[in-house]
Amino acid sequence: MAWEGYSGAKLGDALAVKKLRVSAEGKGFEIQFSKTIAMGDIVLVVSKVTDPPVEGDLGVGYVDIFRLNGEGLFVEHWDIEEPQTGESAN
Repeated sequence: MAWEGYSGAKLGDALAVKKLRVSAEGKGFEIQFSKTIAMGDIVLVVSKVTDPPVEGDLGVGYVDIFRLNGEGLFVEHWDIEEPQTGESAN
């Protein structure tokens, strides 16, 4: 999911935009936010995107990491995505 162009947005607005983009791009994709963890100026959001019309789709897991400024606007973003296989490497 692309976050470019949202620097300076409030975190809640950015997450709403991600949800809308997933809906629009996937034409049926669903997003589930499972965890939000905040520590100081860093917020970590764990989510999973699935395509329900596709039988057996396990989805893609995402970890988005935001750095917020003193006004609560995000100024940096990093992300990790991993297709879900149903098997754990550990």
